[in-house]
Amino acid sequence: MSNKALLRCGGTACSTALLAVLLALAACGSGVGGAPGRVRVDRRSPAASSSARVTYNGGTVLSAAEIVVVFWGSDLPQSVAVGTPGIYRTLAERSDFDWISEYDTPTQHIGRAKLTGQVVIDPGDAGTELLDVDIVAELARQLDAGVLPPATENSYYAVYFPKTVSISQGFWLDRSCEAWEAYHGDLAPFAPGTYAVFPSCGRDSPDAVHELFEAMTDPHDSSGWTDQVDGYEIADLCADSHTSLPLRDGGSFPIQRLWSNVANACLASGNEFTLAVAPAAAVAGPEVSFTVSMALPRNPFTQLSWDVSGLPIGATYSIVQRTDDPRHWTLTLRLPQPSQDFPVTVEARTESWTASAEARLYLASSSSGPTGCSQASGTPWPAGLVALIALGWARRRT
Repeated sequence: MSNKALLRCGGTACSTALLAVLLALAACGSGVGGAPGRVRVDRRSPAASSSARVTYNGGTVLSAAEIVVVFWGSDLPQSVAVGTPGIYRTLAERSDFDWISEYDTPTQHIGRAKLTGQVVIDPGDAGTELLDVDIVAELARQLDAGVLPPATENSYYAVYFPKTVSISQGFWLDRSCEAWEAYHGDLAPFAPGTYAVFPSCGRDSPDAVHELFEAMTDPHDSSGWTDQVDGYEIADLCADSHTSLPLRDGGSFPIQRLWSNVANACLASGNEFTLAVAPAAAVAGPEVSFTVSMALPRNPFTQLSWDVSGLPIGATYSIVQRTDDPRHWTLTLRLPQPSQDFPVTVEARTESWTASAEARLYLASSSSGPTGCSQASGTPWPAGLVALIALGWARRRT
């Protein structure tokens, strides 16, 4: 049909036909979620990119980071004073970030960090308006006095501040909680020990992961692993990508994903994986098969168990890994005669992670099945037919 012919079609008839087409196309459409908000977590601005890479600059890394949680005085928020050591203990004891060893150097292997202690220091008359040099000087004083454990090549002092303290950092004296929320650096040039600064900005944040793993992979500013274009570190490249990690004693805390050269993506826990089931809906019969797909975790697991819930009484299932692709399994359900539609949930568990996905079974005569959509993916296959009928009806009316 020419453009002129299209232009001649107007009024109620064409509007009705167009509406029919749009409704048919929308019947099986999928929603689009919103992107997470930007969070300032470092002195550098984020630059997430699917093509971003970090390369090794020849310096040292922290092969076994020794974390010391330092509280600047005793007037810290209760959530920080009580919860922070548990966060670092979780990061140190679990295998979630073992994948960070992809940033080993020719002479060093990056192993797990360990929490070596927590210390409350008395900064005396240091004041409430601080510069970075004031913080470094106070840490040096506390080290000399033996309040803080001696600095080693692997030392990492995570310093947390009360709400009353404001910190200015950088050439432009950018203020904490306005231009940045955390940073890390050297205690002294060519000397052992790194530190990170965490002002109290009034909310939980994934800064602990951001700064710790940047310090582990680039402890001496740009001598370790960085992006060669802008000097970004592995957390800067993923500053808009967040998730949560379960705590060892229950609950969870927010974390930020980190850039992985191997995965070419932002990763959180190396134990993390997701499941998908196809088709999403099927007619319930004596035997029904689905394909279960797993996005494999980075960290290897030794045990994998499956469970399928929501099945009617008397139903059984089997799940077998495909020999041609270890990421896919064939799930077979054997069902008695069902009396109503029902969902089933497929769950996979490893030693440290659980994921699930859902599919729906419906009766052949049920009106709740995916009418107008293919069972496999919700493709709007009848849209063209509906459009032709609507256009034919419109043509007759004109």
